[in-house]
Amino acid sequence: IVLWHKLAELRTRQGFADFQREIEDGVFYDAFMEKLPIYHPFKERRDMVKKEILKCFYGRGNERSCIRKHLWEAYPFLKEAVKLFKPVNQHQRFACLLQKVESHLFIDLIATRINREIPEAPIFTIHDSLYTIEEFKERVFRIVREESTTFLGFETHFGYE
Repeated sequence: IVLWHKLAELRTRQGFADFQREIEDGVFYDAFMEKLPIYHPFKERRDMVKKEILKCFYGRGNERSCIRKHLWEAYPFLKEAVKLFKPVNQHQRFACLLQKVESHLFIDLIATRINREIPEAPIFTIHDSLYTIEEFKERVFRIVREESTTFLGFETHFGYE
């Protein structure tokens, strides 16, 4: 209960609404890159920025990261939120929690609904991705969007290939 109160308080912090909008619009990494100093070596390297951000979220905290300082300065509430889920010597706790949330969304909610509504559609899940054949793409995509919006409480940016 204390954890949820702390998280609710962090949502009221300055900059959180912008952060949430960046997540919802699918532009978080790009928006963060714009906040990096002009001379930063990763300023134009989205792949490296994403890798370093994930290291900040899931790593032990003592790994070298050339963006950690900039990330926490740009999103100070995010640093506090990550620390809530990463007690000392338990850095894997945050990663496990997010994996459970992701699994619940994709397996328990999305895949279950697809199997119920479109049982003939072959689907395969890999982490935060769902694969099907071209014939079912639009119907599956609609279910992914609807379930994600309901689960997360806001509309997210998804794409398909």
